[in-house]
Amino acid sequence: MATTRRDFLKSGAALGAAPFVTALPRGSEDRALVIIQVEGGWDYLSMLVPADRQEYRNSRPNLAIPRQATLPVESGFDWYWHPALAPFRALYDRGDLAIIENVGYPNPDLSHFESTKKWHAADPAVGALRDGWLGRYLAGSYAGGSPIPALDIEPYLSPVFAGFRVPAVLEADSLVLGFDWSSPEDSAVGRLAMEVSAAFSEMVETGVARDVAGLTSYAYRFATALREVGRNYSPRASYPDTELSHRLKLAARYIGAYAPIQVYHVKTSGFDTHSHQAVRSDPTRGQLATLLGDVSAAVRAFLDDIAAWGRADDVVVLLYSEFGRRVSENGALGTDHGHGGIAFLAGAPVNGGRYGQTPDLAAHYRPSQSWYLPFDARTTDFRRIYATLLERWLQVPSQPVLGGSFAPLGAL
Repeated sequence: MATTRRDFLKSGAALGAAPFVTALPRGSEDRALVIIQVEGGWDYLSMLVPADRQEYRNSRPNLAIPRQATLPVESGFDWYWHPALAPFRALYDRGDLAIIENVGYPNPDLSHFESTKKWHAADPAVGALRDGWLGRYLAGSYAGGSPIPALDIEPYLSPVFAGFRVPAVLEADSLVLGFDWSSPEDSAVGRLAMEVSAAFSEMVETGVARDVAGLTSYAYRFATALREVGRNYSPRASYPDTELSHRLKLAARYIGAYAPIQVYHVKTSGFDTHSHQAVRSDPTRGQLATLLGDVSAAVRAFLDDIAAWGRADDVVVLLYSEFGRRVSENGALGTDHGHGGIAFLAGAPVNGGRYGQTPDLAAHYRPSQSWYLPFDARTTDFRRIYATLLERWLQVPSQPVLGGSFAPLGAL
């Protein structure tokens, strides 16, 4: 297994992977950002539980988690961890987890599609998504020399990378080359590229076919190099047996091998808990508890794994979901779409603690009504999270990427 970044580049060159022969990126060359998108809208008030608040207990007669079942966050703070989030509690207690409270965006939208699009674009007013915030960063601000600055560990490319070609990989032995499908030229090139072999590069001379040949040849060399890098990787932490763990292990394999990849993107789903969110007789168990336990255990295992490979100080993880859930439970033992979410930054470089402001439940309480937290003065605009990552971790100005100025959080 390669042990340094330069070893990785040399291994790519030895395999004929010309794109890997490159100067090391300047500045934060060894830093990696891992983004975990949690699809479905996770329940903020079941993750950080306001167990002592009467408004919470009144709004959730069946789903309210009793105080005695929760785990403390810190002295003097009367919100508590869901018991399934013990792995997050351990990260928080060692200073490697930042809780970002009451996260959202102006003019809340409770559509999964529309809200996710806003997060991808970093624009609460986005119409048709033309480029994602990571696509803008890579196209205009990334200063590294790597031809593979990002990797989407998915079966297809996330719109967060729109505007920049990024490979999508689920296995070390597979590759899907990402294209901007909104571009007629890229669309034609991409579709053709999927139908031709690397040998086609010697048979064409002009136009789109020549572009197809170049992309296909690049994809072949890229896939060949990635297949070999970290081949001897074996996890040095105990992961749960989940799809998210499988994807994080692939990221750990490349991070441990010093692959010149700065941004990794993965997704996990299942959090759209409209019904049977918990067991009626025990709100600490059930669908949501299982999901929270799996995600938090996978993240802790990933951080422990990369630490065992000597990369703890080089990796920051962001976890977010498109929105929160309603404070009030519904009639199906679940919660409907709401506003006021929660996000986390994790890793050894993170300044652990709580950031943002805890929502004021009493100010918005609606007895006997379905209600959720609004976007108000206590809300943490989600673009502040992106500004924090861009300025404090990726070390670039955030304004060109976000289209405005947003104060970074102290989490980095």
